[in-house]
Amino acid sequence: MHPSFQIFSDNSPSSSRIRQNISSVSDFEITAEQVLRAQGSDPEALLQRKPALYSMTQKAIQVVVEEASPQLFFLFQPITKKDHLFIHLGETVRLRGKSIERAIRPADSVIAAIFTIGPFVENHVAKIFREDPAFALAMDTAASYFIDRMGAVLCQAVDIFVQSNKEKTGIPISPGAMDWDVLTGQPQLFSLFSGFDLPITINFSGMMTPQKSMSMLIPFGKQLDQTGKPCDFCSMSATCKFKEAV
Repeated sequence: MHPSFQIFSDNSPSSSRIRQNISSVSDFEITAEQVLRAQGSDPEALLQRKPALYSMTQKAIQVVVEEASPQLFFLFQPITKKDHLFIHLGETVRLRGKSIERAIRPADSVIAAIFTIGPFVENHVAKIFREDPAFALAMDTAASYFIDRMGAVLCQAVDIFVQSNKEKTGIPISPGAMDWDVLTGQPQLFSLFSGFDLPITINFSGMMTPQKSMSMLIPFGKQLDQTGKPCDFCSMSATCKFKEAV
């Protein structure tokens, strides 16, 4: 299945170029092989041993792609100031923490992004879970892969733009990273989008609704270190069984 999504951004020249790049790289496909592998399964073995489960994954992907309402919001944000305590984005957002220091301080600017596939999946999963928990889980897994792919498409588009300016992209960082918890990070990031009509909200604990949503900062500039991995900033890094595969 080849999903598509709506794109909303600020009117800066940088964002306009990134939008063009998204159009050129956004024709991605979601397959049963990709979803099962992301889940930690061997798709070839599963197809041989449990073809019904493989077919169910294909059907779940079809339902998710057909019924989702994916939207991507992003904007270009220069880093306006760096002092010994904070990294400033605009007039009001002040970032601090070891993860922020490593990811953002060497950068000149960031792309801030918030995106979602809409509420359909979580609502439908809740509705059918008692009757068909296996299909509900397959839908949830397919939806998680979908939102991850949206982030990958944006990162690829930003990277094309940055390389054309002879700069470097850093590792994307999201609220929930080590010492940048969601309760602190989500309101900071969402405040950058005050001029947008976002279909995503955050609750008192910093969690997003719809649940299949993601937010991130993508740093870029001339002095960035590209030797790290996203796992370096993850609060689950010490116990994650998928860490070595990334």
